[in-house]
Formats: sequence, structure tokens, C-alpha cells
Amino acid sequence: MADLVSRTVEATYEGDVLRLHQPLPLSEQQRVWVIVVPMPELTPPARETPSPDEILHLAAQVYEGLSPDEVDEIERLALNRSHFFSERG
Repeated sequence: MADLVSRTVEATYEGDVLRLHQPLPLSEQQRVWVIVVPMPELTPPARETPSPDEILHLAAQVYEGLSPDEVDEIERLALNRSHFFSERG
């Protein structure tokens, strides 16, 4: 069990069963911990496309809770394109 890495996968609750949206690399009968975290209401089911208003609402929350200095640092890193065309060894 030491080499098992935790991972997050999307699932849908149907009756008494969680239906995973992707397979997990587990052995048959392997016991695992399950932590359930409900997805935000703004997140549509995987088969739906979010509306422009939902996308705008989510985008407006990107820097929520960050200080102006933290926002400036993120912007500085995001806009630094100097490493895009560096030589690869």
C-alpha cells in the first residue's frame, strides 16, 4: 500500500452507489478510504457546457481571498514568457 497514490476522481451518486467517471488502478477487493466532497452547484454535470454567465462568475473568483501582493506575483509569473523558447538540453 506504500506505493498507492491518492487521487481525485469525479463520481455521480445513484441510489446507494457511487458511479466513477473513470476507472481506478486498484486491485480487486482492495480496500480504500473514500472522502466525499460535494461539487459546487455552479459545476454542471460533465456532459453539459457551462453558460457564459457561469464561466464569468467562476472567473471573477480566481483571485478571491488573495492579497494584492499575491495577485501581483501570480500575474508576474503568468506573464513571464522568457522560458517559452529556451534551449532544451
